[in-house]
Amino acid sequence: MLELDFRDLGRVPIRSVLGYEQEYWRNPASVHVIRPDDVSLNGHVLMVDSFRNVAGMYVSRGVGYDDFVTMRNFSGSATEKFLTIVDGREVLQRMGGTINWTTEDVPLAILDRVEIIRGAGASIWGTNAVSGVVNVVTKHAAATQGNSVRLVMEHDGTFLGEYVHGGKISEDSFYRVWVRDQEYAEGELMSGLPARDDGYARKAGFRYDKSLGPDLDFTFAGGFATRRVDHVMDLTARLFYSTDPSDPIK
Repeated sequence: MLELDFRDLGRVPIRSVLGYEQEYWRNPASVHVIRPDDVSLNGHVLMVDSFRNVAGMYVSRGVGYDDFVTMRNFSGSATEKFLTIVDGREVLQRMGGTINWTTEDVPLAILDRVEIIRGAGASIWGTNAVSGVVNVVTKHAAATQGNSVRLVMEHDGTFLGEYVHGGKISEDSFYRVWVRDQEYAEGELMSGLPARDDGYARKAGFRYDKSLGPDLDFTFAGGFATRRVDHVMDLTARLFYSTDPSDPIK
């Protein structure tokens, strides 16, 4: 990319506001593209963490293991004001109007790019795209052949493990399967008591790609996710009042 001049950079195709690949300079809205290297080289573990580097995106931590993403100064956990798509499938939870990034995040080995379109021009994508669009695109199964393992562990015992396996069925058909396991360690309340907020998030997925012609591909993909999360509110500082002036709890 550094060897290209500004004219060549302007011709780099991305899937634009209009929903098909288009030269960058022709896009009528602000577009930011995140590649897998942008996630790892910036020290992020999850895809959603890399959104912090995008102007106009706001990532906040709701509890110890959930992230809330908003854009264009819309704050709060509800994200119904922008559209999130994973491989063409809308992932908005209709009951709560939110996006569960813990279950919608994908392994870094299969991530091709994340296209973030900010601005009201993205509303032509349809429902919920008033403020913008987050379009997550995974790699073709032919690009993830072999095995890939990723392990991340924190000092408190929080663990992330990913395994991706890709195979070839014929000259024009490929597949991959993957699993992810996240284990969250128990924290500690301000009172010193156990927070009982440990939990887990486990996910598995697959993708099958077959070429039907020079410009026609067939893709079949799916996934399954399950999680258990607990959260305890520490109200000891509000329920108890100490008369001892040296006591830090007031």
